[in-house]
Amino acid sequence: MNAHSYNITIRQIEVDGQELFEARVRELPDVLDFGDTWEEAYELAVDTIQTTAEIMTERGRSMPEPAAVEDDYSGRITLRVPKTLHRRLAEQSGTEGISLNQYLVSLLAFHAGTTFASQDSARNLWKRAETGPKTTKRPSAPNLKVIDSDGNETAPHWQRTG
Repeated sequence: MNAHSYNITIRQIEVDGQELFEARVRELPDVLDFGDTWEEAYELAVDTIQTTAEIMTERGRSMPEPAAVEDDYSGRITLRVPKTLHRRLAEQSGTEGISLNQYLVSLLAFHAGTTFASQDSARNLWKRAETGPKTTKRPSAPNLKVIDSDGNETAPHWQRTG
């Protein structure tokens, strides 16, 4: 049994004013672990999966298998929507001059892309924050240049006088 094969989801949460990382396992809905870093939360979840497997084996019960990864997607989705939503989407696609299918694909791609990008950016930000230099003193002046629309360097609005 490979505990790393299970679907572990980690997200940052706030509990009593403290930032923590919560780990959940899709195949074991009762598993919930918390860590100070996402790596710690992940390792705790892996440990919990292994411990759960040992306990279930001792009790003669079978451990749920990791959920299979679906690799066979046809690209076809059939869905039912309310008539008013259908009308609104069709009108909007007509306004854009594209088919309803193209319009729906662009909406889904935009939403999926922004959701993925924000999750990926947040994950990278957490990683940089955890591995980056630890400073207790804020630099006296930010390393920032503001360029106006004419290409001239100007002071940031918070540094301007008058």
